[in-house]
Amino acid sequence: MSRSTLSLIAILTVLASALGFNYFFQPFAELDLSKLGSPEAASTEQSPSPAPDQGQDSDPAATAVSELTPPQKIAQLMAVPWVLADQASATQAALLAEFQPGMVTLFGEQLSRQLVDTSLASLSARIGAGPDRLAPLIAVDHEGGAVQRLAGQGFARLPSWQEVCSQQPGEMAQTVAAAARQLQAAEIDVVFAPVVDVAENHPVLGDRICDADPLVVTERSFQASNIYQQHGVLPVIKHFPGIGRTGGDLHRRFETITVTPEAAQPFRGVLEQLPDIGVMVTHVGVANQQPEVPCSLSFDCVNQLKQNFPEVLVFADALDMSAAAHQPPEGADQQAAQGTAQGTDQQADQPAAPKSLAQISQEAILAGNDVLVYGLEVTLEELETVKQQLAERYQNSPIFRLAVDDRLERLVNFKLNRKR
Repeated sequence: MSRSTLSLIAILTVLASALGFNYFFQPFAELDLSKLGSPEAASTEQSPSPAPDQGQDSDPAATAVSELTPPQKIAQLMAVPWVLADQASATQAALLAEFQPGMVTLFGEQLSRQLVDTSLASLSARIGAGPDRLAPLIAVDHEGGAVQRLAGQGFARLPSWQEVCSQQPGEMAQTVAAAARQLQAAEIDVVFAPVVDVAENHPVLGDRICDADPLVVTERSFQASNIYQQHGVLPVIKHFPGIGRTGGDLHRRFETITVTPEAAQPFRGVLEQLPDIGVMVTHVGVANQQPEVPCSLSFDCVNQLKQNFPEVLVFADALDMSAAAHQPPEGADQQAAQGTAQGTDQQADQPAAPKSLAQISQEAILAGNDVLVYGLEVTLEELETVKQQLAERYQNSPIFRLAVDDRLERLVNFKLNRKR
């Protein structure tokens, strides 16, 4: 095991011990998964699992990380948005290749197979013969219904996730398998789906919700995730820790929730059976934990997910959302709330000004996220600024350096070991 990984594990162990009660572990442990035919739940008496062993310094992932410059390391943790358009795709591909992101998220309206193929071929040609580990993974929202970027000519239009969930298992398997085959053929690596939030008539999510019954959500989400994984596409279930009980849009405002066993069940039920998929962590506060800190920026919140499921790849939901920039109200104990999210690398005085995207991104890395996702309105110029600021932070902060290297080893390890 590398020195950086050993040091980071030691730091995280001390922090985890100080945090005490594992807020999510108890709801997870109470769930009865027997109806799903899943393995027995892990005993609540066992110690939390440490981060997965990344091997010796000579291992490919550790070697790959050591060969990158600080700006390259930061870029590899970013999922950079790419709005596809016929006129600008070639120019944008050249800029993306120069940026060297670890992941690219496709955006656009009714994207056709021809446009996707042409754009990705242009990007691949500009990346050239560099090592495969630097090639960006291609991600896309493909839930169905209103949230389906690849819906133009050459791609089948999917029903909403709610409609898919209502299909009989055999019909649903055919629907999802057809979508998975199309994603695989288009060389899509990551699908931001399925949604595993539990709700009935959610005012914002609407038919993006599968069902109000957590068992139904778990069964259908496992089925869809398993099919995607079998076709070489990484499913990313969302939105941890569950936003079915929210009343608004996190793109616009922050909310605090109480995590119930019902909300936790789909995450536990899917991850017990598919422990090496992705999970998208969102920007809600968690009552009785850190109610004024977005889960995505809380070491406490993210680390409890990784303790229970150490093989999971953790994605921070779009960091340009308003909820991600939430600051505790005046008079709150900000240092206690945010200090946990940033380990011991937190300044005593909290800034009064709104958080910059670079600061939010830094907190997301320190919280434990492996991939930083950004929305379609974030420009490459803005992300270049974020990259340079975090690269400088990497050089000046030992704790941030350890966190970046750990996250990057996990991501590179996934890239090197993934199956297509």
